[in-house]
Amino acid sequence: MHAFLIIGQDEKLVSEQVTKLTKETKASPMEFPFEKISDVRDLQKFTKLSLAKKTAIILKNVDGASEEAQNAFLKNLEEPPKNLIYILTASNIDLIPETIISRCQVIKTSNFQFSISNEKTEITKKFLSSSVGKKLEIISKITKREEAIKFLTNFIKSSHALMLEETHISATIEEAMKTLKFIKSNGNVQLQLTRFVINT
Repeated sequence: MHAFLIIGQDEKLVSEQVTKLTKETKASPMEFPFEKISDVRDLQKFTKLSLAKKTAIILKNVDGASEEAQNAFLKNLEEPPKNLIYILTASNIDLIPETIISRCQVIKTSNFQFSISNEKTEITKKFLSSSVGKKLEIISKITKREEAIKFLTNFIKSSHALMLEETHISATIEEAMKTLKFIKSNGNVQLQLTRFVINT
C-alpha cells in the first residue's frame, strides 16, 4: 500500500499515528500544504523528481482542501512514483471523495472524539447564539474561499464537540457540511454563507 488515510479529531493521536507509520515504513517524512490546486501542482513537481530514499509525503486536513485540489490530487494516487508513500489526515471522512478513499488504507484513531481548543468552541457558541443579523455581519467579513473553508471546517469540528450539551445543533452541522461542499465546488462564497445563516 502506497497511501494511508488517517481519520481522527484528536490531533495528538493523529500525529502519533503519522509518526508510527513513517517508522514502520522506514520513510523520511516531508509535509506539504494541501488546500488549493496550486499546492497540488507544487507537489506534482516534487514527485517528478527521482527520490534516492523512501519518502512519506504528509498531507494534513485533506477534508478541508478545495474540491478542485482533491480531484487534481487523484492522479498522484493513480500513478505513485517509486520510493514514495502518501500519508493523509482528516477529521471528517464524509468530506473526502470516494475516489481518494478507495485508493488509501483507512486508519481510524482509537479515540474518535473531537479535540478542539476552548477558544474555537467559544467562538462557535457565540455564533450559534447570535441573531441572524449578527451572523450575517460575521460572515460578511469572510470573502476568500480558503477563509470560508477554514471557518466552516472549524465550525463543524467545534459543533460536534458541543453536541453533548447542545443536542439540537445536529441539523446546523448538516447544513454547514452541505455549505462547505458547495463552496469547495466553487460555489459563490458570500451567497453560500448567507444561505447557511438563513437556513439555520
